Amino acid sequence: MSLGIIEAAIVAFSLFFGLFDVPPNPRAASADAALAHMIDGADYIVHVDVGAIVPHVLGEFDRVIAHPVMKESPDIRRIAQEIRSSAGAGLEAVKAQFGVDLAKDIDWISASIRVSSDGDPGFMGEVRGRLPADLARKLANVTGGAVKEVGGIEMVELGGFSAAFLKSGSVVVGTSTLVEASTSGGRKPTLTSAQTAVFANKPFLAILSSPGENIRREIRREFDGDVAFLGGVFAGHELLSIGLHRKGVSWTWVSPDLAGVELAQQASEGLIELFRAGHLGIRGLTRLLMVGLRASDDEFARAVAAHADAILKLILDNTGDGRFDANIDVRKKDRAVVVKATGASFSKVFPFAVLVPMGAASWFLFGRPAFESVEEKPPAEVFQPEPTETEPSPRMD
Repeated sequence: MSLGIIEAAIVAFSLFFGLFDVPPNPRAASADAALAHMIDGADYIVHVDVGAIVPHVLGEFDRVIAHPVMKESPDIRRIAQEIRSSAGAGLEAVKAQFGVDLAKDIDWISASIRVSSDGDPGFMGEVRGRLPADLARKLANVTGGAVKEVGGIEMVELGGFSAAFLKSGSVVVGTSTLVEASTSGGRKPTLTSAQTAVFANKPFLAILSSPGENIRREIRREFDGDVAFLGGVFAGHELLSIGLHRKGVSWTWVSPDLAGVELAQQASEGLIELFRAGHLGIRGLTRLLMVGLRASDDEFARAVAAHADAILKLILDNTGDGRFDANIDVRKKDRAVVVKATGASFSKVFPFAVLVPMGAASWFLFGRPAFESVEEKPPAEVFQPEPTETEPSPRMD
């Protein structure tokens, strides 16, 4: 195996880190916009800043594929090219059929779900961007749905679901009754400051969980015994909002009682401490791994250790010293714990880089290919005479 695979692996890991360095989106949604067409009383809401994520991810793959060192490792380059090509083919197919470039025309997507007492979920989501004027007709032609106009708004009916095309450039999709009520001047969702706070830092990903009593009861039933603590996490809150943004992470926990507030405070303090320790732990683990590789008699291990400076720089550049700003605001009056952890970048706060040395060690121990510095010749064949059948000796009586 060529030594170029080591340099290529370092470049590939830089792709992994680069994916989380999401740039700001000038068209990022405000809380009011992102939640305007969500279900009132939704159990779960997810918001994705597509306009920031998709172009960035495609650009990172292009950067890695074009890197000169990738010529020395065609296998890794081929994998990256296949992923990029598959994504590109999907984008082109959507553009050809609907006239929408998902990498350029979509700003953000929000989606919500609410589970009723009979178990039949209601769904509603919004796609905001710059969409072609004839998109409703194209969607109807592809799906076989019927186009109608309600209050000056074009709608495509798809069975029990509908898509409403607003003049603002949004498409609201979901359960027909919910979509029609939301887009015809009906009641907007009631938002609390705890729900909207997660959008203050323009997250590229936001998750809001406020499960109803039916879901809480079901969660507690599913998570009992040794995993009852998971039931407390998933069902022990009135609201849990989590936001990932380019400078860090934030979350808000609203508890049904003061005892839950104390638990949320302790859990938040523990997570912040793990984040801080994780950065130094990753750096220390990487240094120890490099020492171990240098001390090894294995030729491949020594080859990896020869790139110790580049590997260590990759880790140092994408981790912090654990001194990011963290604020844990306990609001007992509101039964809430609001946490904001911010730094120079997301990777300086959340220590996901621990996956790299752990993955490298696992790959080296269990999954690496055989390393050969010189081409070995197969052993010479040893001549083995074929067995011959002999006639049995005549019997002598």
